[in-house]
Amino acid sequence: MKNLKYLDLSGNNIPKEKLLLLPRSATLQMLIIDNNRDSHNPVTEALKEYEVFQNLKHLHLSNSQLWNFQIHFYIATPILTHLHLNNNGINSSDAVFDNIPATLTHLYLNKNIIDRVKQGKLRHLQELSMDDNVITQVCFEECEDKSISLKSAVEMQYLSLARNLISEISSDAFSDTSRLLKLDLSGNKISDITKGTFNKTMMISNLSLADNILVTVPDVCSILFLRNLDLSGNRISAVLSGTFCVNLRTLEYLHLSNNVITTIETQAFRILQSLKYLDLSGNRLKQLPAHWVYSWYIRELHLERNNFTELDSISLINIKELRNIYLDENPMPVLTVRSLQLLPEHLRIHLKNMHVEYKCTQCTCENEDDEDDKNDDYENKNDNGNDDNDINSSD
Repeated sequence: MKNLKYLDLSGNNIPKEKLLLLPRSATLQMLIIDNNRDSHNPVTEALKEYEVFQNLKHLHLSNSQLWNFQIHFYIATPILTHLHLNNNGINSSDAVFDNIPATLTHLYLNKNIIDRVKQGKLRHLQELSMDDNVITQVCFEECEDKSISLKSAVEMQYLSLARNLISEISSDAFSDTSRLLKLDLSGNKISDITKGTFNKTMMISNLSLADNILVTVPDVCSILFLRNLDLSGNRISAVLSGTFCVNLRTLEYLHLSNNVITTIETQAFRILQSLKYLDLSGNRLKQLPAHWVYSWYIRELHLERNNFTELDSISLINIKELRNIYLDENPMPVLTVRSLQLLPEHLRIHLKNMHVEYKCTQCTCENEDDEDDKNDDYENKNDNGNDDNDINSSD
């Protein structure tokens, strides 16, 4: 093992107390012991003995029954940068955070039962993933028992707390996270976010608040470099003309699917000049008013599973670059040639289980054979398609 740099011992039955009692290697940089199944009694046996790995930077110990361990990582792995402890049933954050070296920058604790991270424990971390734990509050100094304090998390760039039990975010929670680039708070119980909460996080480019219980679009005006905002799966009922502010000029991807939106006001999305992708599927929309959006750059628009009954109720004025619109599963029994002629050129319409009626309303069809050929061409296009029925408006 003189020149060994990478070692994978995953899927074995190594006794837990001997998991890190490997022959010492001065060159080992990555050690993976995932999915280990200790045949001993996992409750009584603890991982507390270890060799010292002077050059180890990456350590993977996920899904290995390590809820009971006492490892001084700062001694055993003095220059460790990445530590994976996912799915171990860990219930004490102290066992982890009190023992990690100052060199650690990436920590993964998904699928445990951790309910608290105390102040000052995240000082050197650049990435923390704690999905599927039992945190109830994100805070700064005034914290409840089941909380994570972001005080001193000055190096944090990627933070994921998806599918916890979070119902409260303190207004000052992100005061020290000015370098944050990605924040995932999806799958929690957040009903409201105080205005100004994100004032110190202007660098975030990707923010997910999906699958919470928000009833309005939260204030994200201070996030000057936001590119992707996910608000799908909430309880938002309307998008009003003043919902989005002028600072969101960089927003390119907006997800509002699976809410209860019935109303979109004129100029509701006017400010979002860089918007390329908009998902409004799974709502209760019956119409989109004229000038509801001014972005010339939207290329993909999702309107599946709404209550549109005709294309004329969907205003697509000023969306010059639109290439794909998805209308699957709307109660739209008939499409007419007139409706299709009003659509932007080169637009591809995605439909499922739709009947399109070619109908001359103010003209005399001199050649019925031409009309039959047109219908045959449409049927052949349908037969040659995939699961969707796609119509190109420029045809």
